Amino acid sequence: MPGNRLLAGLIGKSIDVVYTVPVIDRLLETGEPGVTRGILKDEDTDCILLEKKNGMMEYVMKMAIIRIIPMV
Repeated sequence: MPGNRLLAGLIGKSIDVVYTVPVIDRLLETGEPGVTRGILKDEDTDCILLEKKNGMMEYVMKMAIIRIIPMV
């Protein structure tokens, strides 16, 4: 998967906007606006919702922590 190769090169680095992650693609398909932000951690794209507060959602993946921040 091209997205996985891209993310593999970013492990341990801060990321601001990554729309190639399958989970983020699915969120965008549902019409939920947002940008992603996080620090890559290890190696899987499985994702769970960690928290939702102040309009921000944070998803924890084995590869990354992704925060979905509503656009103004």
